[in-house]
Amino acid sequence: MNLKFILFNRTKVIWRLKMKIKQVTIFLIDIPLSIKKRTFHGAEDYLSEVLVKIDTDEGISGWGETGGRFSFSGEGQEDIAVVLKKYLVPAIIDKEPFNIIEINNIFEDHYPGHNFAKAAIDFALYDLIGKAFKQPVYNILGGRLHKRLKVGWSLFWKPSIS
Repeated sequence: MNLKFILFNRTKVIWRLKMKIKQVTIFLIDIPLSIKKRTFHGAEDYLSEVLVKIDTDEGISGWGETGGRFSFSGEGQEDIAVVLKKYLVPAIIDKEPFNIIEINNIFEDHYPGHNFAKAAIDFALYDLIGKAFKQPVYNILGGRLHKRLKVGWSLFWKPSIS
């Protein structure tokens, strides 16, 4: 990797890599549910998800994911894909993936709303940064607080987590 500069002040950027986003691939997937989910909008047999893969010129990739349920977020799988392809992805090509604040500012200034589409990019950027520094993302975000977390809702809407 090509280091651009290094700062040793804890209140500033500690490192910065000269790396550019070169390609973003969007994947639409439907995951069948083992138990049909029932909501006031009706029954759902599958989860419609959107995966995003960001590739850099240094050969490092990051993956992000977001759910595409119009009934929940107002953003369906197809809506998210269109916003990503037409607006968000072109806005980040040739940007440095470490400049997450700059990228988020571009998104907020020019493309208000679409938070689930933006989340897929955000998650992929953090995954990419973790891989670049060979660190889990929780270290990038300030460190792990818990070894385990109890959850009260199963990801696949089963009656219990046991």
